[in-house]
Amino acid sequence: MPTRDQIRALRKQYGEVGLPDEQVKANPFEIFSVWFTDAVANEYIVEANAMVLSTVNSNSKNENFPTSRTVLMKDFSEQGFTFFTNYQSNKANQIAQNNRVSL
Repeated sequence: MPTRDQIRALRKQYGEVGLPDEQVKANPFEIFSVWFTDAVANEYIVEANAMVLSTVNSNSKNENFPTSRTVLMKDFSEQGFTFFTNYQSNKANQIAQNNRVSL
């Protein structure tokens, strides 16, 4: 088992890598489209459409408790991201109560 110091030291150094100003788009969906196309073409990325969806519940027992889960993106456009879910699921109920979610 790794020691605490070994766990703390787990960090890849990226140096000066960043997002160059010339790649920044006024429309964030344009750069997302480029990144997503690259991810789909990358043989090491198994499901490029996997994304983490976070919601907040509003039931009386655990008010405002965040929940995250992995869902599969089915489409995206300037209107947003599309994924499918069971309309009776906890996430669907949470979205119906509070549509402010995080991807």
